Amino acid sequence: MKTILIVEDSKILSEIIAVQVKQKIDCETLIFENADGVMKQIQTQTPDLIILDYRFNDTELQYNNGLDFLIELRKNYTIPVIVFSGQNDKQKAVEIMKSGANDYISKDEDDFMDDLLKSIKDLI
Repeated sequence: MKTILIVEDSKILSEIIAVQVKQKIDCETLIFENADGVMKQIQTQTPDLIILDYRFNDTELQYNNGLDFLIELRKNYTIPVIVFSGQNDKQKAVEIMKSGANDYISKDEDDFMDDLLKSIKDLI
């Protein structure tokens, strides 16, 4: 069975994503509030996909944002990553894609869940 990691600091949003993904795609989902625990998880069980929030609301983290984590991840792993963000900054989206994200989806779009599910299906 496929495994998808959801890295999102909003508990409500991460649960909504997990439920939608499980309903539409036969997979297991694991939720993380930030990226700090994800690297340990990857070392024991490589996921098939990571849905990664761009911004975490905690300045004490090793990875202050999804981009920092993505850059570190790409040093050793080719796991598909969808960056999922409230950032509407086009330059930031380009930077994220150039850093190795497989897709970038804005949370601010009305149909973001449809876009996210389509992207997941395309990548796994």
